[in-house]
Amino acid sequence: MDFVIPLHRMNPLFRATIEAISLLYSPRQVYIITPLCEIEKIDWNRWDIGNTSIKCIAEESFFSPISMTDLEIMYKKKDEKSREFGWWFQQILKMGAVRQITGISDPYMVWDSDVIPIVRWEIYPTEECPYHRFAILQKESRSEWNEQQYEESIWELVQMKAISPIEGTFVPHHFIMYKSVLEGLITRIENISGKPWFMAILSLSFTFWRFSEYKCLATYMNEIHPELLHYHTFDKYGNGFRFRDSIEIMKEIILLVPPEHTVPYSIILEYVRTKWEDCPTYIQLEHL
Repeated sequence: MDFVIPLHRMNPLFRATIEAISLLYSPRQVYIITPLCEIEKIDWNRWDIGNTSIKCIAEESFFSPISMTDLEIMYKKKDEKSREFGWWFQQILKMGAVRQITGISDPYMVWDSDVIPIVRWEIYPTEECPYHRFAILQKESRSEWNEQQYEESIWELVQMKAISPIEGTFVPHHFIMYKSVLEGLITRIENISGKPWFMAILSLSFTFWRFSEYKCLATYMNEIHPELLHYHTFDKYGNGFRFRDSIEIMKEIILLVPPEHTVPYSIILEYVRTKWEDCPTYIQLEHL
């Protein structure tokens, strides 16, 4: 299976994310979608990635012939509570890979660049479960307001009542993307909105402050393709650590590597073993 990873900018921990994915899941190809100026900073030839192939794609030309400028016009910053254009943009990058990346696997895995798995949860079909799966990692939304925003924006976009798992949320920071599901969802969005799907999503920013492509996909799959919606429950792999403010923990990790070096996955594993008695399933350091 191929992995798609939008990357805001290269940072010291991104190497660990790619090495972890390569070691635990051996993807055929990892597509890194990032600004053109960041591509030259990603020196994966020195990373421990086994037989995994890496391909970097410039985000500026991802939706060519539609430019980033054209896309940003479809976005509106309402006030200080609004998320930036890039936050909305990465959501359509993940979904747009189904059409914009020729030959991408079906399904493919979308993975947030700041999620470093420490243990392996099964994502591939097995005798026990002959379907691809993701894992519920997040216990709850950041606030009731965020949750309400998700529900209202999803209703606006697809006219479906947003769903949640019994425990946790359908914002798992990685997700299995089936081509048939995405094409059906895109068609539904365009039929309801009367505009191109990506424009409809970006245009949500004129009315709403938040939207979740993951929660929207889970909601759509639950109603239209329930046979494909499979996941590990929160109690299995939800005991990870998410750091919304990662400055201090980054300082601790960087001390373990030579100056100006990226952080290998082996260093992350060493750090986790010494930091916590009970091993977390993943660590997520935001805003790097």
